[in-house]
Amino acid sequence: LIYGSKDDRYGETKYIQFHQLDPSADSLCVGTVLTRSNVAEGIGLPCPEAMIELSVLLGNDYTGPFVKCDDLSKRREYWESLRWLVQDGEHTEGSDGSERVFHPDGEMSWFDTQGIVDYVAEKVANGMRLASDSE
Repeated sequence: LIYGSKDDRYGETKYIQFHQLDPSADSLCVGTVLTRSNVAEGIGLPCPEAMIELSVLLGNDYTGPFVKCDDLSKRREYWESLRWLVQDGEHTEGSDGSERVFHPDGEMSWFDTQGIVDYVAEKVANGMRLASDSE
């Protein structure tokens, strides 16, 4: 997943997948250039910043070891540490002061990537951001 940030000096970060480059052209190297905005729009997220929440749930450099861990207890501990918070950081949603993130063993299938994208899109569109109380 692409979750880089915008650089005010150079604009949005551009990503090139090296395995897609075609150096066979005479004087040009042809390839596909992606931005976080392109990817977010293409998969149905309301804004590029939602890519961060999506990467937290699907696995990134930091969360991947927890998301893909073979130890079920560690995976559950990670999922139980995640909460959706109102973006201003002062208010939370839910009766206990927070709303737990869906559990991959629950109603939403871990393998339903588009379902997870839609879930994140809805939460982010409603001003929510992910937080973790894990240490």
